[in-house]
Amino acid sequence: MKKILFALAIMPLLVMGCSSDDDDNTLKVDFGYNIELLYGEWRATSVEIMEGLEIDLTDPEIEENVEPTYITFKENNVYTSKGVLGEGSGTYITKDKTITTSLGDEKVSFEMTSLDTKTATIELNAQDADFGVEIPEMIKTVTVTLTKQTKE
Repeated sequence: MKKILFALAIMPLLVMGCSSDDDDNTLKVDFGYNIELLYGEWRATSVEIMEGLEIDLTDPEIEENVEPTYITFKENNVYTSKGVLGEGSGTYITKDKTITTSLGDEKVSFEMTSLDTKTATIELNAQDADFGVEIPEMIKTVTVTLTKQTKE
């Protein structure tokens, strides 16, 4: 009987001793930049196809052929996109400086090469987006400049 009482008496100590410090339920973020800077709506404002060949995506003549592109990153890993980088809502994950988005069955990964409060640049596979011009297959990546949209 003493063994049973002793076992019952030390059980709470064992449970407390085995509890994990990971019980805070906070999402661990693996991102090479301050993740807070990523959150919000961004517009693709230019694309550099190769060194010296940059297309201004805000030019009204370009907008006749290339739909304005907006992407939004929310804190809960929700991603929305409209334009050349996909249409709809999905999710995203970050790993170091890579962001992988999922819109339905379509996944697109890109490298965030710079990020600050107003602008960001990403590099992505040239064939993963339709910029309204044919990009030769020999060009593997393009650089897209994103501008953060402000709420008015």
